[in-house]
Amino acid sequence: MFLGKISYTTYVTHFASLMLFSGILLKTGVIDSMEIQNKFLWLLAIPFSLGLSYFFYLIVEKPTKQILIKLRKSDK
Repeated sequence: MFLGKISYTTYVTHFASLMLFSGILLKTGVIDSMEIQNKFLWLLAIPFSLGLSYFFYLIVEKPTKQILIKLRKSDK
């Protein structure tokens, strides 16, 4: 249910969040190029991406949905 609620935000932000994760690893010296080769790091990228998606869901998608619900109710 939780992943279903944030699925659109996850779809929209997953690539950017993976690039951000890769950039952070590159800047901290954990990896040498933007390509993540280590499978363990890929496993860490999943909660990072989902956490960022949830954050954006809370600040963007959820309030927008609430506004649309109110607008639809006022049209009736």
